[in-house]
Amino acid sequence: MGGDRADEMEPESTRPLHANFARAASISSADVAGVPCTASFASLQHVTGQLSTLAATSNLFLSMTGTTLIGVAAEMRSTGWVGGPSLMLLGALMSTECARLVSLTIDELTQTNPELSFDAYRDFVDQSLGSKWGRYADISSAIAVFGMCCNGLIIVASNLRICMSSAIGIRELSLILIPFSLVYTFANNKWLKVSSIVGPAVCIGCVGVVGAGSAAALQERLAWPPAYQNVHGFFRYWPQSASEAGEVAAYMFYCFAIVVSVPFMKSRMKSPQRLPCTTNTSILCCFLVLGTVMCLGYMAFGSKVPDNIVDGFRSDRPPEYYKEQDCWQLGEPTVLGRVMGAMMVIHVMATDTVYVPLCVSCIGAGFPITRNAAACSIPDIGLKISFSLARSLLAAFLPYFLEVTALVSALFNASINIILPIAAYHQVFKGRIPVIVRILHGIMFIFGLFVAVLGTIGATQSIIAKVKSDLGASS
Repeated sequence: MGGDRADEMEPESTRPLHANFARAASISSADVAGVPCTASFASLQHVTGQLSTLAATSNLFLSMTGTTLIGVAAEMRSTGWVGGPSLMLLGALMSTECARLVSLTIDELTQTNPELSFDAYRDFVDQSLGSKWGRYADISSAIAVFGMCCNGLIIVASNLRICMSSAIGIRELSLILIPFSLVYTFANNKWLKVSSIVGPAVCIGCVGVVGAGSAAALQERLAWPPAYQNVHGFFRYWPQSASEAGEVAAYMFYCFAIVVSVPFMKSRMKSPQRLPCTTNTSILCCFLVLGTVMCLGYMAFGSKVPDNIVDGFRSDRPPEYYKEQDCWQLGEPTVLGRVMGAMMVIHVMATDTVYVPLCVSCIGAGFPITRNAAACSIPDIGLKISFSLARSLLAAFLPYFLEVTALVSALFNASINIILPIAAYHQVFKGRIPVIVRILHGIMFIFGLFVAVLGTIGATQSIIAKVKSDLGASS
């Protein structure tokens, strides 16, 4: 099977975009679903066979926690106490199973042909489903990485505004930050070493600060008049529509999208047979952390929780502020809010040392004029300036990081992390899979399609609604 698929692969010279991107795809896509501490993966590129189980578990955990923390509570606005945690649990379980399927498929292909190597997700898709789907995985990952780069800039602008108490809007800050993007297009290995140290420390600190801020907000809400603490609609229990459920499910896939990192991590572990245990442990820890933050945040802020939970860490609020829909965003940021805002800015700066150069390299490989351009040549500089402008313009046009995250995840993560692993496993193990397992995987496959379709519809509807609201407010 593996040998037949290998014969279908294109010569390296005929696919420059994919050839340049494939070896990095597992790093980028591992966090296409969570702009978190991708920098930690960068430090692992040259440690084949040296990574311990504990180190792999730690890196996978850090890659899933980070920027997801600031938006996960807001996902419960539309899904409520039952829907939100249920979709998160479903996302964690499906990601766990799909990571196992990728590992089993690689083992089977390697047993059939010991000469095969799987350093990146592209290798896995090529050998199991053929080069056409490998190209799809590459291109989808590249587009998703650009979407996450734009999302990262939105998060930087949003949190800069909080920590500086700036009156400048997110759109204006996104444009002001064009030089910020341009600087990161020149990031090198020294930057990666620094970010791999700073990133995990900041990520862990963010977890503690979000928990403390939510606890303070809960204490504040309990001091409200009783009539406003339990007003109808302050808490929900179920999604109000299928598109809302699809949009939130897409975000939850984003939280646990480590499936594409499996080939990369497996090839670098001392004991690759322990990878399923590693992924199970890291996903479980991530589920417990994100689930706790999500429920604590919703308990504190209710259905009025801000998109960016840090925006609710405020004091000196006006009288009877609790009567307003945006009550938590009134007042001045607390010291805790400013610290959290600054930490999120540093966190995204750390991950940008991976995302931005990787994305620029991938885009440049797709055009003859920039494919082999020397560093700091006119084509190279032109590409980097164009990337920086495009990133800031898109972030300024759509400064809605929750909706952008859900849209990118629905369009790409559902297929890359759920649909392709199931298809690959059943292609390689054809005729040897028990009926009950086929039924279970069929349900997962259909749910992946549900998230891809309805998640895209829900996220698009939410973006359109926010654009209309912004236009109405400005007129």
